Amino acid sequence: MEGVPGKGPDGLASLFDLLEEGVALCELVYDEGVCVDYVVVDANAQYAAHTGLARADVAGQRASALFGSVEAAHLRECSAAVAEGTRVRFDVFSPRLGRHFSLLVVPMGPRSFGTVVSHGAAPGESHEQALETGRLAQRALLDNQPHLAWLKDVHGRFLAVNKIFAEACGLGSPELLVGKTDLDVWPRELAEAYRADDAAVMAAGRQKAVEEPIEGIDGTRRWFETYKSPVFAPDGSIVGTTGVARDVTERKQAEQRALRAEEERHKLELSVFQAQKLESLGVLAGGIAHDFNNLLTTILGNTDLARTVLPPDQPARAFLDDVELATRRAADLCREMLAYSGKGRFVIQPISLNQLVSEMGQLLSVSTSKKATFIQALAPDLPSVLADATQLGQVVMNLITNASEAIGDNEGTITLRTGALWCDRHHFLDAIGDNERLVAGTYAFLEVSDTGVGMEAETLSRIFDPFYSTKFAGRGLGLAAVLGIVRGHKGALKVSSRPGKGTTFRVLFPTHGGPAQAGEAKLAAARDLRGDGLVLVADDEAAIRTLARNILERAGFRVMTAADGREALELYKQHAREIRLVVLDMTMPHLDGEGCFLAIRELNPTVKIVVSSGYSEQEVVAHFVGRGLAGFVQKPYTADQFLGKICDIVHASE
Repeated sequence: MEGVPGKGPDGLASLFDLLEEGVALCELVYDEGVCVDYVVVDANAQYAAHTGLARADVAGQRASALFGSVEAAHLRECSAAVAEGTRVRFDVFSPRLGRHFSLLVVPMGPRSFGTVVSHGAAPGESHEQALETGRLAQRALLDNQPHLAWLKDVHGRFLAVNKIFAEACGLGSPELLVGKTDLDVWPRELAEAYRADDAAVMAAGRQKAVEEPIEGIDGTRRWFETYKSPVFAPDGSIVGTTGVARDVTERKQAEQRALRAEEERHKLELSVFQAQKLESLGVLAGGIAHDFNNLLTTILGNTDLARTVLPPDQPARAFLDDVELATRRAADLCREMLAYSGKGRFVIQPISLNQLVSEMGQLLSVSTSKKATFIQALAPDLPSVLADATQLGQVVMNLITNASEAIGDNEGTITLRTGALWCDRHHFLDAIGDNERLVAGTYAFLEVSDTGVGMEAETLSRIFDPFYSTKFAGRGLGLAAVLGIVRGHKGALKVSSRPGKGTTFRVLFPTHGGPAQAGEAKLAAARDLRGDGLVLVADDEAAIRTLARNILERAGFRVMTAADGREALELYKQHAREIRLVVLDMTMPHLDGEGCFLAIRELNPTVKIVVSSGYSEQEVVAHFVGRGLAGFVQKPYTADQFLGKICDIVHASE
């Protein structure tokens, strides 16, 4: 609230312009040692008004020119007062203006002085009465200006304040503040700050301007733009401070609202950018995995076919086994990429997170650093979640591995916790990626915390990028795959980390009311892998069409192939009576698998159609719910997997 009036419209210059008296800074003019006139160096608006001239025209003018003449006696009095450093007041008459003025001379230097000009006493009015009238006018002007104003001596005692300043201090009259200090008015901490400001202004000998919050007597906080400047004595010494404070609370609150809005906008932009980046990378990863799966299908299928024609003791079978092993490893990488894209191959069933962690206990223990203490805190009666056990196992392993690497060769603690909680939309605001798809409800969570090195904000923003690693060499998709798996399960992922304080990952999945499954796969019954009839196979990859033909023809089927959906539709129209089953790739030019499926079903609603894709079964089958899809074949596949699916459908219809 305190401070110094500036040179702007809200400073002391503005305050002086409101005074009824004219105020001017003057310089005596001597000729051969005799004072003959004085020059007005600067003046306020009222002084200029007294002369009848514009303010800009007053500066630099001699008094004799402004008032018509200056009596020699008055010049002698003025010169003597300046020389002695004493004040003097006298009345003068201006021939040019035709009226009397009261002139107060305040010495300021060897030849300079300040002068206050006011109207002279009216007929019948004493000089003292005129002065009192002037003081009342000054008080009225001071009290009616909208800003806080005050004057202090060198010890910080108030000499004068206006009414609005007194009211801000909780006092009804300005006179009640005279003689008091800031310590008598404000809390000690605030008062000491004001006294420090006063001392700084007097030490520097120049103006100071600040913006500061002040807590009023009613407890409300308001902002003031304050200006404070030193008060000089005629000999140049500093005898106090004076100031003006303007209430800028509304402006400050508007600035703070704008700043908060900008911060929220920036946060939203970052969130949108992160979601778009993850979505773009997901689309890229999914597309690469899909195309790569087509290549792996050809390699894996032909390897399987080659093995069937070799004698059991043929040495070349070992080479084929190595090819199959490498192909399956490549297929695992494809599954990670599809998981990151949210289109992984899932076998969905009710899963208990507690049971999953318990079954992985030994594996998790050996995966942690030898110097790390591994703690499990599993919540009892945890509801199950609908999930793929293998994929969730990958999530747990990746998080534990990440925590172990964060601890490194230092001693630390890794804590794995499970639990359940109700989550609304607000809970997901800081979730990674697109949180708009998440719905309120009960979620089971799995949380992995470590006391490792932690991460800075820049690193934290990149840890879900594919193949990103803080190590010298990356280890695959890592956390990117974790995020993809979580998104594919309609879950959420949250992470918090601070350098030197460790990191916490929490994955949340919607709960399911059904009982958790043990997860053991049932052995498939022996199947008849022979058949007959015409099968139409449509795929845009020539190698896959050739593979499918070789597999089916070796089993007794006749095969017709098409390079895209449009060609497949034309072939079906021509051979509809002969075709026993149709195999469609999901992604084909001209007419994709879904479009071709619908067109063929319009021609024959009972025809058996199987769809094949590198995307997950759940992702693909969702397009054909209620439309009579006969089956799905996941790429990449072996000869037995592909033939088994075809034969099962054919034999079921016999």
